[in-house]
Amino acid sequence: MGAQMRYVALDIETTGLDPDYCQILQVAAVVDDWPANRTSHDGGELPIGRLPTFEAILRHEVMHGEPIALTMNAELIETIGRCPVNEHTSVPISYRNRSVPVFFVRAQLFEALRHFLSAHLGKPPYVAAGRNVAGFDLQFFPEDARRLFHYRLLDVSSMAMGARPALWQADRLPSCDKIIDHPAAHDALFDAWDVIRTVRKLYNEHPETNGC
Repeated sequence: MGAQMRYVALDIETTGLDPDYCQILQVAAVVDDWPANRTSHDGGELPIGRLPTFEAILRHEVMHGEPIALTMNAELIETIGRCPVNEHTSVPISYRNRSVPVFFVRAQLFEALRHFLSAHLGKPPYVAAGRNVAGFDLQFFPEDARRLFHYRLLDVSSMAMGARPALWQADRLPSCDKIIDHPAAHDALFDAWDVIRTVRKLYNEHPETNGC
């Protein structure tokens, strides 16, 4: 009997590393409800691009953050700057050839995320996966949104360390790009997809641990 991998990959882009001072710019969540025997119509794994996906941008009237993060997200910030303010609803805008909703109130964005998770995963708590998802991403979430997630999380860097301890470098855990040979895109959606690619690759490399 195959084990079932049921989790949501999370990633955010921010104006910096300090959740008390810096701001969320982009949120992405991708659900992978993935038993080992799940296949697509062509006989392979269900393509990541077809998984249930939530993506949103958060517009701020005033931005503050850290120079390296603001520079890294210059394209995203320029996109946000082109969006007219409408505090009553989300507004779609083109970002990297995708139509992405822009929210103007943080609470509205996280309410939309809650509805998405409920529709695809049922009642909370949900298992979150990511690159340092507990220590970084969820620290930027409001408290009521953090409570949606299980206290046990999938940290792909820790998974990579367990699977390939030779990748350990000093006090740094290995990153996704060492496993899937794909550098971080610094785009919340693409980085969430890479989390799933990493989980799947490690899962497939160790079939002896998959199920009973």
